Order: sequence, then structure tokens, then C-alpha cells
Amino acid sequence: MLRISKHCAERFAERIMGRDEKLSINTYIAQNENKINERINKMYEYGEKIYEGKTKEDNNFVHIFFSNPWVLLTDRKEEIAITLFKIEAVNADTPEDEELNRLFVESRIKKIHILKDEMDRLKSEQEEETKEFRQEIEENKESIKQLEDTILALRKRNEGLQQSIEYGGARYSDLEEKYRHTIEEMVDVKILKR
Repeated sequence: MLRISKHCAERFAERIMGRDEKLSINTYIAQNENKINERINKMYEYGEKIYEGKTKEDNNFVHIFFSNPWVLLTDRKEEIAITLFKIEAVNADTPEDEELNRLFVESRIKKIHILKDEMDRLKSEQEEETKEFRQEIEENKESIKQLEDTILALRKRNEGLQQSIEYGGARYSDLEEKYRHTIEEMVDVKILKR
């Protein structure tokens, strides 16, 4: 059950009950607190939540409920009724104006429902797509890990091959040195270039 803010009670007295002077508004509130509380809570209970999020002007988080033709704003936790107002495209001075307002509200609610359905559909698609993308990312990470392991193994193999080349070269140099030394011993001259 919502707590009704003073501002919301004042808007109820002014906008729904037609009180237009401060004294008249305050008198109505004092005499009808339970009725105001009950009516606003019915708007909340039977209204359709059409928005939850931050407001443009003061960046406060609110919930907006539509109870034809009224709009009720609550706080973030849906504990306090902040304000309420009637949706009107024009001042309803004539039956035609009332019809215009009715058509306006009807068309806006219809559009809201269409957009909400589209948002829900897109959100569902995005969630499925995101799930698939996350799965592919994990598969790619696994492939990257396997490739990195392969790269590491190939680098180690190259290091081993390079060592073998160097060892083979060193062995050859040693053998070549022994070969020259043996020739020098044989000819008993140290004329060979090293």
C-alpha cells in the first residue's frame, strides 16, 4: 500500500476533486484523507505500469502507472505516491475536446503497447544473441589457448632445433680443429690458418 505524499494529495484534491484554492484543497485533504488514500491506491493497484526509470528533469528514479486517463508517479521502491495528473491533449471544454482527449490517450496507449511488445521481442532476441555470442567467445578463447599452446610448443621446438644447429656447428668446429691439429702434427709445421 502506497503512502500518499502531501503533494500527491494536493494534486488529487485539485485535479480530481476540482478544488482550486489552497484553503479548499487543504480542507478537502483533512476531511477526506482515507478516501484519497483509497482512491490513489486503487489507481496504483489497477493501473498499468508503463515506465520505470529516471526522469529527465531531476534524474530521480520513478515508476509511472497509467489508470485511464490518470498517470500516477511513485518513488523507486513503489512506497510513496509522488504525484498524479490527467492526460489531456487539449482542455476539455466541449464534448469534441473530450473525444479528442479520449482518442489521444487511446492512440498513445496503443503505441506504448506496440513499442513495449517490440522492446520485449528485441530484448529476447538480444538475450539469445548475447548467449550465443558469449558461447562463441568462450569457444574462441579455448581455440586461442590451444593455438597459444601450439605456438609455445613450436617456439620450444625451434629453440631445441637452434641448439641442435649450434651444437652441430660446435661439434664440426671442434672436429675441424682436431683435423688441422692432426695435419700440423704430421707435417710438423704450424702454418694452417685457424
